[in-house]
Formats: sequence, structure tokens, C-alpha cells
Amino acid sequence: MVLGLVIMIAGHKLILMKFCSLVFLVLGIWVFYKAFRGRVPHLALFAGLFVMPFNAYILAYGSSTFTESIFMLIQALCFLSFFRLSDRLAKA
Repeated sequence: MVLGLVIMIAGHKLILMKFCSLVFLVLGIWVFYKAFRGRVPHLALFAGLFVMPFNAYILAYGSSTFTESIFMLIQALCFLSFFRLSDRLAKA
């Protein structure tokens, strides 16, 4: 749906679609960091954060389908939402 909105607004412009993919990838990594900060050891967290943007399979798949980056962002948002909900329930 998000990709459909970008195509509806801008058409099939490859540069814009790749830029949106890059933005979603960076946002996904940032939200992933926010979700797991303080929950896992720093060494494991930063190793995972380092592997995500430099993994050739993720980059190739994300640039060929343009939806993998959106999926990674949605997945990181789900982790963040779940952790916040579990923290609130633990306090209650």
C-alpha cells in the first residue's frame, strides 16, 4: 500500500522509489535500535545493527522489490510496540 501511494503520486520514477527504499531502511534500523536498546547486550545490538545495512542479501532483495525495507520498518515497529506494551503491563 505504501509503495502504491508513492507510485500513484510520483509515477514509476526509479530514483524516487530507491530513495524511499533507502529512507525506510534507515528508519527501520533506527526503530530496531530504539526497540532493543536496554534489552540486549550492546555488543549483540550493535553487531546486529552493523549486519543489517551491509548484508548483501537484504540490500539486493530490498532494491529489487522495494517492499523489503517497508517490511523491515513495520517489523521493527511491531517489536517496539510489543516491548512498550509489555513494559506497561509489567508496571501495572
